[in-house]
Amino acid sequence: MRRRGFTIVEITIAMTFVATLLITVALVIMQMMSIYQKGLALRAVNSTGRELVDEFTRGISSAPSKGVSYLCSSYYGSNEAARAACEAGEANLFMYHQDTARIDDADVPVHGVFCTGRFSYIWNTGYALKSSNDKHRAELIVNDINYGDKFRIMRVNDDDRKLCGAYMNSNSYRYSGNGGNKYSYNLSSDDNPIELLSGSEDNLTLYDFVPFPAASHAITQHSFYSITFILGTLQGGVNIMSTGDFCTAPSTDSLDTEFNYCAVNKFNFAVRATGELTDADRSAMGHY
Repeated sequence: MRRRGFTIVEITIAMTFVATLLITVALVIMQMMSIYQKGLALRAVNSTGRELVDEFTRGISSAPSKGVSYLCSSYYGSNEAARAACEAGEANLFMYHQDTARIDDADVPVHGVFCTGRFSYIWNTGYALKSSNDKHRAELIVNDINYGDKFRIMRVNDDDRKLCGAYMNSNSYRYSGNGGNKYSYNLSSDDNPIELLSGSEDNLTLYDFVPFPAASHAITQHSFYSITFILGTLQGGVNIMSTGDFCTAPSTDSLDTEFNYCAVNKFNFAVRATGELTDADRSAMGHY
């Protein structure tokens, strides 16, 4: 009786075809998962970015419309020369300050503060959070309890812009140590510090925050703000100073997947401060 079957060559060819098919399917699935994860990261950045825009818009729009003359006179009092210099350019420090540091041969933003007159926002950028040098990060102290320097962005009650005013003249709200490179913000529980990115499942943080100098309407004294900020993931080697893709490309000789979890986006918005002025505000600004 003659038996029929496959030869070794036929079996080898069939196995090679099946193996090639399985590898191709696996590569396609991996590519699809990579695209899907990249989309999730970008969606998280866009969604969180819009939430931050809403947060800043509410914080600014409810702030009192205090013009440059009020800010300068409230800080320098009867010192006319100092007030004049303030109104000529220094008043922007009452609104915003951001420090830079040399990291990986580039000057990058590391931490800063933005004051609206109702709330103030303090942040450490992704560069600072990823740096092994703690001098690149600002730390937060509330009622002498040190909350550390790993916060992303904190909102605090600050009607008097004391955190921004601290950069005009160092005081108890902020001090520098370790060679002048370590900034600590001293707050009380009444300032109600709240971390705005602590609940981020996608590990998001600011990389830059720049408000342009506020413009005041001559009649209404309403202040107009134009702000831009960059939000991204801590993963993926984000570098906003790059001229190409802000996410570091994965190496070709490894299974590095951090690139799939990397996303970054830039947000621009404008808002007007229309909060009510107190009698003291009107008096200082010449409105009786």
